[in-house]
Amino acid sequence: MEYTRPGGSNYSEFKRCSKGHFYDPAISPTCPVCAEEEVRTRPVGESFERKYSQTKPVEDKSSATKPVEDKPGETHSMVDEIDVTLPMGYEKENECEEKDTFFNPLVGWLVCVDGPAKGTDYRIYSGYNYIGRDPSMNICIMGDPYISRERDAVVAFDGRTSKFYFSPSNGQSIIRMNNEIVLMPVEIKIHDILEIGHTKLMFIPLCDGTFRWE
Repeated sequence: MEYTRPGGSNYSEFKRCSKGHFYDPAISPTCPVCAEEEVRTRPVGESFERKYSQTKPVEDKSSATKPVEDKPGETHSMVDEIDVTLPMGYEKENECEEKDTFFNPLVGWLVCVDGPAKGTDYRIYSGYNYIGRDPSMNICIMGDPYISRERDAVVAFDGRTSKFYFSPSNGQSIIRMNNEIVLMPVEIKIHDILEIGHTKLMFIPLCDGTFRWE
């Protein structure tokens, strides 16, 4: 449809749109030529209101790299989002380990009163306590070359009777208690002096007639 410039006495009542078309506002409030062109160029199925009233939402790309914010008092890690399946029997094995933990308490001390390690104390635990210069020994006395490296002597504690014993082991040194040579296990009591090489050790018990671990 084309509208040309109208003539006649009513020309002043016509209006001209932005594209140069003349139309009568008494007949059509907007330019009918522009409206017809709009209908021809509009995609099928798209309404006029949708085209001009809606805008495409802006995608927030920052959310892809935005770190997860923890709530107060809550911790979050990637491990929390992974479904971990524990192997069969895992819980039972750990329960057994906790229940079967061996309780081996401190029961006394040996204090070096003479020798290269003078002033050093050594802990005695329940059971056998092997004495030697090697760090793997239960009681490692360093600095005295006259003490065998491994198992020169042994101090034992019997938890059933709460008694302590001193005995030679696999070493080559002569051991003594209160200046008397020890050839077989002997019971030791508080303040007894045990002699190995050039080292003298005073015995101090914790578990005796007045105290014992339950």
